[in-house]
Amino acid sequence: MTNNVNVVEQNSAIFMQNFEEAVNQGYRAENTIAGYPSLRSLLKEVFLVKGGNQDYQVSEFNPEGDQVEVIEYDAADYLLAVQKAILAGYKLDAESVVFDTLLYAKLDKQKEVKKETPKAAEKPTEETKKAPAEKPKAKRQPKAKEEVKDGSN
Repeated sequence: MTNNVNVVEQNSAIFMQNFEEAVNQGYRAENTIAGYPSLRSLLKEVFLVKGGNQDYQVSEFNPEGDQVEVIEYDAADYLLAVQKAILAGYKLDAESVVFDTLLYAKLDKQKEVKKETPKAAEKPTEETKKAPAEKPKAKRQPKAKEEVKDGSN
């Protein structure tokens, strides 16, 4: 495993998905000369360091709520804010990414999923043991109505 990685991509959405994946693997963006991102050209690029120096990962952004929006002009501040949101448990909405004069991304809070233990799932409860199986009721077909003749032809 390497101590650094370069995320390079032309497509803004794919670039941010790759950035999110790298952050989840322990790589960090830094606001340094070597780590300063290039986001406004055709080719987007950022240099990430495994673990990274905490002094260079400071962001004024504080994610709160179920959904956060990151809006920045500066590329380094933008990636540091997105990184902070990812580390706080948010997931990037790749369709929301905008790289223009203003850099924008929307992130949603990941919902915690409680995993059921396999033993609890296998054991039948007392109610399921005692309850007789109910047969599904057959639907009745309506009877065809007979035409009543009034005697006039």
